[in-house]
Amino acid sequence: MAGLNPRQLQALQAMFAQKQAKEDGLVEFRAGRAFMDEQTRMVTPDKKRGKIKLVKDEQGILKLQWFNRISKQKELDLMLMPTTSKWEKVNECTDGRVYLLRMIGSNRKHFFWMQEPDEEKDDEYFKNINKLCNGESIGDDKSGAAASGAGA
Repeated sequence: MAGLNPRQLQALQAMFAQKQAKEDGLVEFRAGRAFMDEQTRMVTPDKKRGKIKLVKDEQGILKLQWFNRISKQKELDLMLMPTTSKWEKVNECTDGRVYLLRMIGSNRKHFFWMQEPDEEKDDEYFKNINKLCNGESIGDDKSGAAASGAGA
């Protein structure tokens, strides 16, 4: 890297750090998909092991992606414009942890069941996903939440 001044080197490092952060995702956790039968209104989980990842693309548009953890294939890629979606807990489910991504202004609903063994972070995922869906940043509150959680 001879020939780069310290400022250029710092800019390159920041660029690589941003790229890595984009690849890692803003929020990421293990979850499977579930599907609702329109006639019976029953939601049935798909047994596939999966992962939800919220990322921002090159234009800064938020996307919710679902990956099959076995095949590593992306099977769902939803573009989420600010205030057009909401992440909700399905309280009617008594034998698991089910969440719904509701698309506001349409009847589109996407159900997911948590596959994280520990439900300790469910609330954090819930808050962060809704912040992102509202066009807010999660970076500032992350350190505050961690600091307040550490004292508990």
